[in-house]
Amino acid sequence: AEALEREVLAQDDSFDVTVVSQPGEPELLDVVAHGAPAHEVLAKIARDTRRELRIDAGDAALLAANPIDVHLKRRPLREVVEWVAGASGLYGELLRASIRIHADRSAVLAPEEALQRAIDGWNVALLRDPLQADAPRLRFMIGNARYQMGDFVNAILVWKQLEEEAPRAGSSASRAERSPIEGDEFGDLPLVYFRCGHAHAAIGDEAGAQTQWLTIVEKFPTHPLVASARLEAVKSFRRQGDEFNANLVLRLVVEGMKSGLSPQDLVTAGELLNEGGSHERATEALQWALHSNSDPALEERAMVALAQGLSGQRDWHGVIEAAQRYAKKHGSGEHAAEMWMLLGEAHHHLDDPFTALLAIRRARELKPREELSFAIDLLEGRVWAASGLVDHAEPCLSRAGECPFPRLAAPALSLHAQLLRDGGQLEAAARLCERLKALPGREVEAALALAGIYLQQRNRTRCLTLIRDTLPLADGEQREALNAIAHEALRDAPPDVAWPEFLDPPNAAAPATAPDAPTKEALDGR
Repeated sequence: AEALEREVLAQDDSFDVTVVSQPGEPELLDVVAHGAPAHEVLAKIARDTRRELRIDAGDAALLAANPIDVHLKRRPLREVVEWVAGASGLYGELLRASIRIHADRSAVLAPEEALQRAIDGWNVALLRDPLQADAPRLRFMIGNARYQMGDFVNAILVWKQLEEEAPRAGSSASRAERSPIEGDEFGDLPLVYFRCGHAHAAIGDEAGAQTQWLTIVEKFPTHPLVASARLEAVKSFRRQGDEFNANLVLRLVVEGMKSGLSPQDLVTAGELLNEGGSHERATEALQWALHSNSDPALEERAMVALAQGLSGQRDWHGVIEAAQRYAKKHGSGEHAAEMWMLLGEAHHHLDDPFTALLAIRRARELKPREELSFAIDLLEGRVWAASGLVDHAEPCLSRAGECPFPRLAAPALSLHAQLLRDGGQLEAAARLCERLKALPGREVEAALALAGIYLQQRNRTRCLTLIRDTLPLADGEQREALNAIAHEALRDAPPDVAWPEFLDPPNAAAPATAPDAPTKEALDGR
């Protein structure tokens, strides 16, 4: 009862220090602190043990103000001083009549060395007393440090041991019957599964990561981390290309978004919904997040994702309104370049190229990251092409076509090839189509464009050979278009040319559909 009362006091007052040894015995203390400044905890320890607290000037005085979290039970005074000081990056020294605190030499060590020293210290504490109440938390911190060092395999081993030693779900053993090492005093077991999932993902073990994250859902269904764990599992399924399970898990998150999801989870869910093409649900989640959020950084992220969702719905006036709201609250924030690009896209689709180009210019001034810079090139190329200014469009499309991101390179190559073809530069257009064909998933699109070019060049053999090789990969609509080009190529063939077996009969052919000019959908990127 007294221990529970001290826990409650610590939560109210940030910390509690109690000497639990009898007079004349070696000093043992209980220390519980939740975000309390280290110097306040040390001052209370010094007063209760009748010692003077001496904190060195300089770095030590600054570090002593750091908030700390400790939970120590019946620990010797020397260990308590070292632990509390070490939690704020200091070195604590116990003297006869004083406690001296000074900057530890680890403050000037490389981060890896400092982490290794911390791991060594925690391992010593575990070896000294494996059944101590702090053992689970020590293992958790060792796993964290291993993860920070990039040693993901050993981080997993440490966390898995902690998972195995924790109380089993539905265990009938009473508290008195359980060993202290079973983790009764450790309330962060869902966080262990959560971080262990990230460690599995870091070594490429997506299946292991999914198991860890979904275990939280199974064992702790009411824990606040459930939604975050599911969202991480969605990202993992998508990295594997498993859209079915990704959408299944994401739907479970979205169904509960009005019943207690945190703003952070709502924003992440909105971003993932946008990626999956569910822009209306994304917009709904992001609007809920904006209504319940007070974090400026998260609000900025939500506003950009909201504009992306509105763009996906082709609600261009909504995108403009979202961009204006963003500019008013965040100005030139971290995501400003992306917001200005979305604004330029909205004005492009509203047939206002002048304002679109002004927005694109502003986005460039904000020095966007590499991928966004290529996306701006692609958008600017589309704006110039739609305005009929091919000479201005080609440099932008050329830069976008060289980028390492297929989702941007493919439409840039396709539009650039079409512009060259319309200008009579068939060989240059064909070279761009060959590059497009090398991109995954774009083989049939590129073959259609190449077949049209060969048709214009009156190269019947290359045209039919390409169509023969491409037909097995084509869907119904693409197959119809390829057949139409083939029929057009065979229209003026000599009578002795046999009808190719791979083509549909002549009466099943549709008219030739090889476009002579880019359609509005092509210019818009649809």
